[in-house]
Amino acid sequence: MSLSGGRRTRGVRRDSSADAPLISVVTVVRNGEVHLERAIRSVLSQSYGNVEYIVVDGGSTDGTLDILRKYDDRIDYWVSEPDRGIYDAMNKGIALATGELIGLLNSDDDYLPDALSEVARSYETSPGKDVVITGRWNVLFDNKDLGISLSPSLKFHSLRICHQATFIPKQVYEAHGTYDTRYRYSADLEMAVRLHASGVPFLLLDSTLVNYRAFGASGLNFHRTGKEQSDILQKYLPWKSVFLFRMFRVKSEILTGSYSVIRRILGAEATDRLTQWYFSWKARVSGTFQRR
Repeated sequence: MSLSGGRRTRGVRRDSSADAPLISVVTVVRNGEVHLERAIRSVLSQSYGNVEYIVVDGGSTDGTLDILRKYDDRIDYWVSEPDRGIYDAMNKGIALATGELIGLLNSDDDYLPDALSEVARSYETSPGKDVVITGRWNVLFDNKDLGISLSPSLKFHSLRICHQATFIPKQVYEAHGTYDTRYRYSADLEMAVRLHASGVPFLLLDSTLVNYRAFGASGLNFHRTGKEQSDILQKYLPWKSVFLFRMFRVKSEILTGSYSVIRRILGAEATDRLTQWYFSWKARVSGTFQRR
């Protein structure tokens, strides 16, 4: 059964203007009532006004539909029906979007208040309209006063692109295709590497755009994710990048295994504080990470 709602079902549509390109934001969700309202509010309260908001629900059985109905007069379009996973749902949302730029915000993440203003300003001043815009992101842990801030990088062996902080023009999707659903956990990486290998320009912003909640589906399926990521890099990138990734992955597997053990022994809060200390130490040593 398919349910739908939103402003579009009542004939209300948005469009780009000369000084305000339409940005479409797509949130995919299934049984996400815990964090969904925060994600919705972060989109609806943006300082940038020309935003089309679409929510694709995979047939939730919790209170997700109640939340969507609560915001029915402010969401442009929402649909609830079974899908074949997160990337299939993302592709549905991309097909529904009519904006020049499309962003994908997970249901347990949220934008910073000026995120879309920063994206629109960068897009308007970019030399071409096929540019992928990606910015910084905060990684949040279970303990809400802890977090780290990360910057994007095109050194893909260290996996430094966050799809929640990335905005891709509609015309780029039309020219290069959408998410490859053969990858269950890493189709977002495959998309970024595919576009980069195809010569699509990337604009890396120094602005922080999104709060990203750690330990989503890819984090909880670490080994399968790693195999997918290795296959993706081997498909598109030279052997040096694949070798560096595999070295990076060995270190990550050791850290992830240690994290799981320490978490069971010390509990979530103490482990999160230890994790933040580790990233702060990396910041002092390499300058790669910044503490939030």
